[in-house]
Amino acid sequence: MIINDYRSYSGSELNYTARAISYVMVGKKILVLTLILVLVTGAGIAVVQPHGNGHSESFTIIHTNDTHCFFEEQGSAGFTTVAALKQQYSQNGTTFVVDAGDFLQGNSYGTMTEGMGSVEIMNTVGYDLCVPGNHEFDYGLDIFLERIEQLDFPIICSNLVYEDTGKSVLDEYLVLERNGVRVGFFGLLTPETP
Repeated sequence: MIINDYRSYSGSELNYTARAISYVMVGKKILVLTLILVLVTGAGIAVVQPHGNGHSESFTIIHTNDTHCFFEEQGSAGFTTVAALKQQYSQNGTTFVVDAGDFLQGNSYGTMTEGMGSVEIMNTVGYDLCVPGNHEFDYGLDIFLERIEQLDFPIICSNLVYEDTGKSVLDEYLVLERNGVRVGFFGLLTPETP
């Protein structure tokens, strides 16, 4: 892992803070990315960029979290920015788009649609996977389970289990493969989730 730089974008085009990290796979080895920690306030976007050294196994991860139904650039990056970043980085190689939770609940539109607005937007952007946050359960478990069935991409979590059986509610991890690049993901839900 090579940290390229810490970027802060502002102005009419972009308004967010992102940490750019490069991952390069050497030879036939498979890199399993187990956890990305992004420490940004508010709705964050982290861009994990290709190293640019010509390795065919380089890849980009675009990561969001805590979007809370803010679809437009309302003081921070919106989903149009995520879609633009996906389009830009996909032109240069393998790109994955992931979310680390708190996307169903937030502003009044999210409340009126019980998170369906976020599902539609994230499906349109073309996310590859997500992990639930504690606010995904604000409308109750039944609505959460209904919403994840409406996603066009998987949702994973390693520590969300049924109380009576101890079995996982969701797949605990996922290995995505694209253009010969295999990347493993797992997600953790805060233990304080009701």
